[in-house]
Amino acid sequence: MKKQVIVVLAATMFLLTSCDEETLRSSKPVPEPIITSFYPQTIVGGEPVVIFGQNLGESLTDNYVTLNGEYAEVTHVQHGAVVVRIPMNLPPGDYTIRLTVRGESATATNSCRLIASE
Repeated sequence: MKKQVIVVLAATMFLLTSCDEETLRSSKPVPEPIITSFYPQTIVGGEPVVIFGQNLGESLTDNYVTLNGEYAEVTHVQHGAVVVRIPMNLPPGDYTIRLTVRGESATATNSCRLIASE
């Protein structure tokens, strides 16, 4: 009987110590990001664009941004804003901004216009 109690206590201690804070946090549902706006509306390749929203990632690597599927480099993150650099090789036209944070995505409701650099 004593042996069984020790085995149960050891198993319980193992289970409790194996659940670290990161595991507990990752089991919570991830809130969907929301893009509220971005600036500027007319963009140039190589220039920064600021995306404003809610439930954005807290670090550069938490945020993945694309324009019509083309990756835009995340250069800065601040509470409620993500700054990206527009790729240089994109042709002029209308682009849709998509932001993915920890597997959840948001798409801007309006498109931005990429113009040729002068």
